[in-house]
Amino acid sequence: MRCRPVVLLLVVGLWLVLAMGGCGGSKVGYSQVLTGTSTVQELQVGAGETVAISGAVKIACQSADIQGTVVPTTPGASLTIEAQQAIRVTGRIRCGDGQAGAARQAAGATVGGSLALTSLHGAITIGAPANRAARQAAGAALHAGDGGNGAAGQPGGTGGSVTLSCPEGTLTLHGQANLIHLGNGGHGGDTTTTSAGRQATAPLAAPANSGGDSGTLTLDAAQVAGVTPHTVAIEGVGSKTGIVFAAGWVTGGAGGNAGSYTYSGSPPAVRRTAGGRASREVFNSQGAKGGDGIQRGGNGGRCNVAIIDPQPNNVLPPHQVVTRGGDGGQARCYENRFSKTLLWACSGEVFGGHGGEANATGQPGAAGAAGSDAGDGGPATAVGGRGGDTLVLDRFLDYGIFVQHAGDGGDAYATGGDGGSSEDLPCPMPEPGRDGGDGGKGGRADATGGRGGQPAIEMGSLRARATGSREEDLGFGDGGDATARGGRGGEGGNGMVGGQAGAGGDALAVPGVGTPEGQSVKARGADGTNGTPCDKPPIGNNPPVAKGAVTPTSGDIDTTYTFSAAGSTDPDGPVSSLQHRWDFEGDGYWDTVFKPLAEAVTHKYGYATTPSQSAKVEVRDGGGKTTTSNIAVAVKVVLDLVSPDTLSVRQRTNLAGRVRGSNQTGVTYTVLTPNGGTVNDGIYTAPGAPGIYRVRGAAQADPSVTKEINVYVVAASANVHVGR
Repeated sequence: MRCRPVVLLLVVGLWLVLAMGGCGGSKVGYSQVLTGTSTVQELQVGAGETVAISGAVKIACQSADIQGTVVPTTPGASLTIEAQQAIRVTGRIRCGDGQAGAARQAAGATVGGSLALTSLHGAITIGAPANRAARQAAGAALHAGDGGNGAAGQPGGTGGSVTLSCPEGTLTLHGQANLIHLGNGGHGGDTTTTSAGRQATAPLAAPANSGGDSGTLTLDAAQVAGVTPHTVAIEGVGSKTGIVFAAGWVTGGAGGNAGSYTYSGSPPAVRRTAGGRASREVFNSQGAKGGDGIQRGGNGGRCNVAIIDPQPNNVLPPHQVVTRGGDGGQARCYENRFSKTLLWACSGEVFGGHGGEANATGQPGAAGAAGSDAGDGGPATAVGGRGGDTLVLDRFLDYGIFVQHAGDGGDAYATGGDGGSSEDLPCPMPEPGRDGGDGGKGGRADATGGRGGQPAIEMGSLRARATGSREEDLGFGDGGDATARGGRGGEGGNGMVGGQAGAGGDALAVPGVGTPEGQSVKARGADGTNGTPCDKPPIGNNPPVAKGAVTPTSGDIDTTYTFSAAGSTDPDGPVSSLQHRWDFEGDGYWDTVFKPLAEAVTHKYGYATTPSQSAKVEVRDGGGKTTTSNIAVAVKVVLDLVSPDTLSVRQRTNLAGRVRGSNQTGVTYTVLTPNGGTVNDGIYTAPGAPGIYRVRGAAQADPSVTKEINVYVVAASANVHVGR
């Protein structure tokens, strides 16, 4: 609906047209549906009345009084009210959320609707002391729309913003929970591809499926009321008026999580140098960044790349796979545009986005034809994304409680490509015969955990790393874990002289920098086995009897398991001639070389298994005959959960439970003590009475793994409630 310039009076349930023309539109369920731009004398929405907005709505008026409810009827619906005199909102105004899954060409379809209230010569009043309880139950008084989630491979929409401007008047904010909702950024859509349609050496351009930024808050007034104003001195700018919103007054403001990027398939075509020889290509991939937010940054995108097919022949070098997880979004809980006349900050907790996980699997080496050498496995490099920083303004530290939780660095997993094996020549063969081909080398693996985010304090024109012992909680992000496993060496082929075994790939794991530092696991690839000479066939030899054992038979990812094959026997020779090697995961890749039977081996698993892990042992006698045997090993996840610092009544905190040993890292919380508070999305809200309350966490990956903690709650301190 579009309005021609007319003068209208909006009263409870009725539009009165005072001049020719007016606003048409459906009234089903609403007093009126507003669209486009219009001019009215007095804008009034009475108590109990509901008025709808569609699209971008702009209203010019003398004054506005919103006692009822304004709701959107279209995705991303926005509202701008420009009044000459006073604006008062004691009801609710809600703008539209962005459209989820909108195509990228639909410009702005995923953006959340914004709300702008401007009084050119009067005052603005939001909320009323008498309706605090009702407002908390009904929702935010001013509610900007959340950004919509992006379609596959597309970015999340930006959250809607809130602007309150009365440059000649007083801005009155009646402090209450759910006073203002800033639009959350939408999540980016995941991308999965198996094609090789991009240049191998060209780094992946800035990924499109980033998380949307949250909406912002802009305040401008000659003076403020309803909240306590503070004088804020900014270096190089001068003194400003600042206000601190108590925890819960401003909701939303979270950046969207970035979508993931997954590539699995054939390698890209190999380019050749000017001399005609092929050169190693680098397959670069980058995860998208999480959206920035006011109170929470979005998580960076996961980046997974595996080249699963080898090169068509062993002359072409294997590709190098390089992946990097997306960086987490930043969280900034204050107005950083110091040119504004009115600065603000949100007291409470602020969370940086976690860095994205990086997974890289190198290309396997090409198999060698009988009598020909096999190709080497490709190297793999994975770097976890950086955790998002958190920022507070030092001039507000004396007026509120700011608890910072910088984002954790992303984990990195790199696996080198396995070396190819050479096919066996038929034995016996006439002289002079042919030698067996050599097995390919395993690819190198390099993994670096992402750097944890840092809490920072901004001092106007300067920024400093948050240090010291002031009241703020300096929550540095954990460094990301790093796991690197070199590729397995290929098998040498049989021939007159057996081919040489391929060496296992090297591995380097660097834990991410953070507080605490990440963990690292590295394992060199197992060497292959030499080919058997045709002129020395084993005669009259029977295979050994393999018998493996593990101690203990069950544990978790922190358990060191000892594997032994001491119970194995050889019907044709002494036991001392037997050797054993192990495949701990039962995935067909040998994790150790052959060792004397008397030497036990140890191993720690990086991942939990359900219900058990099958490990394989291979026993070889002096004549080269081998036998395998399987044993079961139970490996559970580990749940890290510690009691938080002492809380005040109704205070919130992130329980920060962490599951290690599974890609499913979520924790389910249960408050065991009756009336002992609540837990939503890992955020614990203390009850209204002091006491000691019991909370249990259970790993979502394995609910049988639990841990209980005590939460200590004391009476509220005088400085907890700020700005009332």
